[in-house]
Amino acid sequence: MELNRDRFASMTNGLANGAMNLRHAAKRVWIMPSIRIPNELAPGKRPRVTLSPTIVVGPGKNLIALSTPGGDQQDQALLQVLFASVEYGYDSQSAVENPRFQSEHYVKSFDNHEMKPGVLGLDERMASAVFQELQRRGHKVEVKSRYDSGSAPVLIRMYPSGVIEAGADPFYFRFSQAW
Repeated sequence: MELNRDRFASMTNGLANGAMNLRHAAKRVWIMPSIRIPNELAPGKRPRVTLSPTIVVGPGKNLIALSTPGGDQQDQALLQVLFASVEYGYDSQSAVENPRFQSEHYVKSFDNHEMKPGVLGLDERMASAVFQELQRRGHKVEVKSRYDSGSAPVLIRMYPSGVIEAGADPFYFRFSQAW
C-alpha cells in the first residue's frame, strides 16, 4: 500500500469503503483468471513490484546506496549505474549520468501490460556504431532522449576514509550533495 503519493486521500478513501486501497501497486498485478502468468494475484504467488532500493557492502567497508523511480526500468538502470561505479571506476556523478539502455522485452507492469519483443531503447548519446550493430543483430532499436530514460538514479558511496560521494541524474532534475 502506498501512502506517499497524495498523502492521506487514498488511505482514507480505501478505509472508508472498508477495503484496502492498492492504488498504484494494483496496476502491476493481473487479476484475470483466464490468463495464467507468473505475476498474477493468486495463492502461493509473489506478484512483482517495481521498488528497488539497493545497498551494497563491498570490501574494505565500502558502502553504496542507490535507488531510482522508474517502474520497470528501475532494476535495469540501477545495475548499469552500479556496474559503472564498481566495475568501471566511475565516480558517483559520472555513473548516474552515463548513457543507459533499456530492454522493453517483458510484460509491462502498468496500464495495458504491453510487451515489446526485441525492443531495446538506447540513450541518444551512445555511438551510432552501437545502434547499427544492435540493429544488425536483430534488435528493434529505439532512440531515447537523455531526458526520457524512464529512470532518475541517485547513488551515494561511503568510503572507509569517511568521505561521502554522491551523484544524481540531472536530466530528471535530481541533485546531490556530499562532503
